[in-house]
Amino acid sequence: MAHYAADCWDAEIECSYGWIECIGIADRSAYDLRAHSEKSGVPLVAHEKFSEPREVEKLLIVPSKKELGHAFKGNQKMVVEALEAMSEKEAWEMKEAIDEEYVHP
Repeated sequence: MAHYAADCWDAEIECSYGWIECIGIADRSAYDLRAHSEKSGVPLVAHEKFSEPREVEKLLIVPSKKELGHAFKGNQKMVVEALEAMSEKEAWEMKEAIDEEYVHP
């Protein structure tokens, strides 16, 4: 494991040549930023201080491709793309409409 990595993983493929490493993944944390900062003397960090803690509610669209595939068959890709292209405002409006129709009729 590399000296700067907190953890490492390898993905291997078995083929006619035997097992071959196809990718190596290293959890480098903030090693690069810290090293650049130490060499340059410039702090590479940012933060914004608030007078009070803020709580922000966000609606994330995470399509269940398996379920959408069962429901929409050949149109699954089109439905997933439409969902992923939605703005947060559109997503909230759709959620409210679904809640009104199915959750709180």
